[in-house]
Amino acid sequence: MMVEFLAGQIGGENINYSLIIALDIGFSKNRKTCGLVIELNGEIEYADNCKFSEVVKKTTEYIQEHDDVDVCLIIEAPLSVAMKDGNPVGRCFEKKDEKTRYWYVGAGAAVALAAVRFINELKNCESKARIHLFEGFLSFKDKDITHEEGDDNKDGEGHEGGKERKGHKEDAKELVRLFKAKNGSFCDPDALDGGCILNIFKFLGCGDILGTNIPAVILNNTSQECDKCRE
Repeated sequence: MMVEFLAGQIGGENINYSLIIALDIGFSKNRKTCGLVIELNGEIEYADNCKFSEVVKKTTEYIQEHDDVDVCLIIEAPLSVAMKDGNPVGRCFEKKDEKTRYWYVGAGAAVALAAVRFINELKNCESKARIHLFEGFLSFKDKDITHEEGDDNKDGEGHEGGKERKGHKEDAKELVRLFKAKNGSFCDPDALDGGCILNIFKFLGCGDILGTNIPAVILNNTSQECDKCRE
């Protein structure tokens, strides 16, 4: 008995997500660089800043306790990649004006690694839950909102997973809000222009998790959108 992973897609409004888990993921030896929010049946049951190991433990507990349900799992980390002519390229929403937050640079790559490890930890969870994976992208935020306090990853590029900030928990709450209210934008997998698109698991040789399917991306309102991204 193992969980089933599915690529979260737009148009799944008929799915009853009794359990919504949002994770602003980080990867640090000592710092609480993850923000975790767990909502059950419309009510937030858990919201805190955590270490990576604590997130794995808490998420596993909830998935095991609530067996055979549809789970919405949103991770603020690259869950798909773009390649062109054998080299990495940015995805459509990873550039705004002159700023870039490419999936393969700096902290973007670090939290992608953390996300893959996190999903592999959940893979053998004793539950029949169906976990629908969505990517969250909250980059290009107002720096006054993030309250940065420290940085394990000094170059600071990509997703901001290396930083210990007061805003980790708040970012996870924002992912839940955007998902439920549709108060942001969703990017369809076929809109990810910029070359050959693969999910991160297929890209790293873990194709048994999602096959060739690509999770939809939940964008905040400040992200750069391509013409194909849907409101």
